[in-house]
Amino acid sequence: MNERAVGCYFGDTMTATVTILQQEIAREEKLVGLPPDQPLTDAALVHRRVQIAVLLGLLWLVSLAAMLALAGALYRVELLGKRLDERLRELRELLA
Repeated sequence: MNERAVGCYFGDTMTATVTILQQEIAREEKLVGLPPDQPLTDAALVHRRVQIAVLLGLLWLVSLAAMLALAGALYRVELLGKRLDERLRELRELLA
């Protein structure tokens, strides 16, 4: 059996050993910066929730700035197109 695998599938059910699940939990705790050898406290959970909330807020601000920049660029392209149409119309009048 592969030690890195989470479990083996037999039909519709999955069997997993406790040690493999503990290893996966420890790996994920290390990944997010929680020490796996210490118990998980309420303060650690609150700290992690605040980090996630701040990250989501920053991502929202970045996406809002990107949308506003795109809207501004499209507006400028629209104005440029209108100016070009006006200049072409003036040139047609001069040539006619």
